[in-house]
Amino acid sequence: MGYLNLESLKSEMPEVNRLQSALKLYRLLLFEQRVVMVKTLQKEYDRAQRLVSGGCLSWRAHQKMIVKFTTMHHELELFEADMEVKIQTFEAKLMRPILDRIDTALQAVIGDEGVRIVVSQMREATFDCQSLTIIKCQTQEK
Repeated sequence: MGYLNLESLKSEMPEVNRLQSALKLYRLLLFEQRVVMVKTLQKEYDRAQRLVSGGCLSWRAHQKMIVKFTTMHHELELFEADMEVKIQTFEAKLMRPILDRIDTALQAVIGDEGVRIVVSQMREATFDCQSLTIIKCQTQEK
C-alpha cells in the first residue's frame, strides 16, 4: 500500500505557482469587469435621477428607464453569480495538464514498485509513493 498526498505534491510543482498567478490575474480581471458594470449602472442611475428631479422625463421615458435599470441590474447579478464558476472552470483547465503529469508519474511508480493501493494517509501506508512521483514528474519535464 502506497502513500501520496496530492495537495502536498502539487505544492512542490513549479507549474502550480504559475497557475496560481494566472488564476489571481484572471480573478482580478473579472473583478475589474464587475467594477465597470457597477460604475456604469451608478452613472446611468445618477443621470436618471437628474432627469427625474428636473422634470425632464415623460411617463413613457421613465418606464423605459426602469426597464433599462432592471435589465442592467439583472446582468450584473448574473455576472457576479457566474464569476466563481468562471474561475473554477479556468482553474480546472489550467490544472488538467498538471494532474495528468502527476497521474502519469504515479502510474509509473505504481508499476515500478508493485504498489496496488495508494492512500492519502501515511499511517495506513507501507510505501511512500510521493517522493518517487515527484522525481518522475521532474524527469518528465526534461
